[in-house]
Amino acid sequence: MHDTPNNSLHRCQRRAWGLGIDFGPVASAVCRITPSPARFVVRSLWGLTAFFCLAASMVVGQVPDATEDFPPFESLMPDLPGRTTPAAVPVRPSSLIRTFETPVPPAGSGTSLLPLEGVRGSVGSLTEQQTVPAAQRPSFEAGSTSVASPIGELAAAGTPMNPTFDWTQHTASIADLHFASASQFQHGVEYLSRKEESAYLDLIDAIADQRHLLLQQTSETSAEAGLRVSRRGVAAWERAFYEYPDARRLAWENGHLRDRQLPSQMPGGLPDPFRSRDTDAADLTSGSHARFQLLDDIARFPEDYVGRPIVLYGRFKPESIVRIAPGKDLNVVVEKSFPSPTARSEVRLLRGSLTSFDGLQPKALVDTGGLLTPSERLAYDDWPSIDTAVPVMVKGWVVKKMDGRPLVYCETMRQLSPIPHFDLVRQNSVDKQRLRDEETWLYYETLRQLELTSPALQREIADGVRGQRIGDLMQAVSNKAGQDARDLGERLQSGSIDDATYRRQKVALRRQLNYRITRYRQYRDDPEAFQTYVDMFQFPDVWHGHLVTLEGHVRHIVSYPGDEKLFNGRPLHELWLFTDDSQHNPAVIVTPNLPDGFPLEAEVLDRVKVTGCFFKRYVYGSQDSARIAPLILAGTVSWEPTVDQVQALVAAGHLSEGSPQALRAAAYAGTGIGDTAMIFVCFLVVLTLMVLWGRNQREERDRIRLRKRVSAAPEFENPSVAGYALPLSDFNVHLPGESAP
Repeated sequence: MHDTPNNSLHRCQRRAWGLGIDFGPVASAVCRITPSPARFVVRSLWGLTAFFCLAASMVVGQVPDATEDFPPFESLMPDLPGRTTPAAVPVRPSSLIRTFETPVPPAGSGTSLLPLEGVRGSVGSLTEQQTVPAAQRPSFEAGSTSVASPIGELAAAGTPMNPTFDWTQHTASIADLHFASASQFQHGVEYLSRKEESAYLDLIDAIADQRHLLLQQTSETSAEAGLRVSRRGVAAWERAFYEYPDARRLAWENGHLRDRQLPSQMPGGLPDPFRSRDTDAADLTSGSHARFQLLDDIARFPEDYVGRPIVLYGRFKPESIVRIAPGKDLNVVVEKSFPSPTARSEVRLLRGSLTSFDGLQPKALVDTGGLLTPSERLAYDDWPSIDTAVPVMVKGWVVKKMDGRPLVYCETMRQLSPIPHFDLVRQNSVDKQRLRDEETWLYYETLRQLELTSPALQREIADGVRGQRIGDLMQAVSNKAGQDARDLGERLQSGSIDDATYRRQKVALRRQLNYRITRYRQYRDDPEAFQTYVDMFQFPDVWHGHLVTLEGHVRHIVSYPGDEKLFNGRPLHELWLFTDDSQHNPAVIVTPNLPDGFPLEAEVLDRVKVTGCFFKRYVYGSQDSARIAPLILAGTVSWEPTVDQVQALVAAGHLSEGSPQALRAAAYAGTGIGDTAMIFVCFLVVLTLMVLWGRNQREERDRIRLRKRVSAAPEFENPSVAGYALPLSDFNVHLPGESAP
């Protein structure tokens, strides 16, 4: 075929496009004016160019090795609400999605200090490299308390994090604090300098700014009731304390933090208090220690944790009251986005030591503004005793590494007592619904509190709550009867009823009062007979957040993992407990601990007893419709089956023959005495004791009667003189005719 200029042009364009090259009008012009030998040269040049371009693209597309620098953080960010999305991907608009944006300050007010905006310079201004784009700020979606965690997603995805990755520059949650004076803290020094005290106050101010920003954003993202908005804001704030430690844990499990070397050794060669006894320094530096320890990580890299929220459990013992005063003549200038109405003043805090629950392992130094108990909030100067060590949960921010331990600032510690924090439960739980995102933080923290405290004390407190409820019901019945009697008298005086009707209704009221009082007196003498489930179902507001004890049989058991961040993924067990008074309505029990040998596959388990916190009324799905059941959170449950029940479970394969229950049942069965025979033997023993006791009583009565008869005999030999009660012989008086002695 004749090679026309147009055919040559089309072939040139096709070849260029096939190689991924677009030479544009220049290639078109060359193809039109170039003769055949020249076209061969041009094609050769095009081929060589395409080859080098393809080789370069293959080299660029390779995965970087461990020696390359960590890629830019912005290029690895997950797609968050507010980021630019390609036009080819359809996006469903939603008015419920909001991003934590920095409020635009008024003219002349300067830039705002917000943790989400990065690290501020020494004069309070943000540089271009320090500014975090809006797409990277944590987002808050209505109906959910999850805050985007870019650091956690990078760690979970296995992205290489070599030492060039700067943890101090990026945000994991809304409670992370970035402020310019964070670099003023000198780690390892056991005191606070003037500059560090000023930076400490900057941290406290940044916390107030963050909370204000959170409440502002949550109030703007919903037009619902203020209580619901408050729950979402509180939930986002409370969950934020788990985000950054979880990101560090994921990075540790992926092997990224283990490769980082210690910045310096322990001062003076002292032993590291954060390292367990079976772990030496070589394990931490080489990365062979497989389990992530938060305190170990803080001890190794304290600069990464300045201003980061964490959660600690232990015993707090107060030591002294410290004063954090604003520094003078300092070069660091910090501007606040939400100016305080008053000038910056001194802050007083209670400082103490946080140790493990057994008091053997030191954990941290804690500065706190008070203690939240189940009944009240104690200020820093209202501590009951300076020598009292109280089990607490600390949700605070790391300030610095001081004297080998982290110094943690906590606004208010929460006491870990057998009594749940019923006010928190009432304010942050959503009744008549499934478990919602905004209440999961309190759900898991309540489980943890009940798990750490004494089950025996919990049962005593639950018995006290039940006794108080019985007394309140007796008082309510008495008050109701008195009010009805007064109303009846007023009706008689007004003439609406006659005397006969008045007397008849008064007798009925008295009879009704006596019946109810008698019934509640029986409950008071035998609290186990009180219908706790019925009263809890009819009056949930009375029991909400308090401890309750239920006993019955279990028909449904489900096990599932708990939240990875809030509960470390530990398994939870859900049991449906039916009591004698529940009338085929279950109580949903959730606990992280079950007795040893507890059969999970059995259809029915009798004699199960549980003491837990009435968290809310829970909606569950049944065969016909959705129903409501009380949700009880418990640290553990107790199970005391009979010998026959254990033998039946062993025969069905639900219980192992080597379980503690099976061994005890076998021991009882080996004696050859069954339950019926044991009852008969006990009856004979009791009858024998009663017969012996009755015979002894009859003999004693006979002896008493004989002594009475002997003592009642008259005295003839020594008659007494009138006016004296004793015989005359006792007074040496001689009767006539009687010889002198």
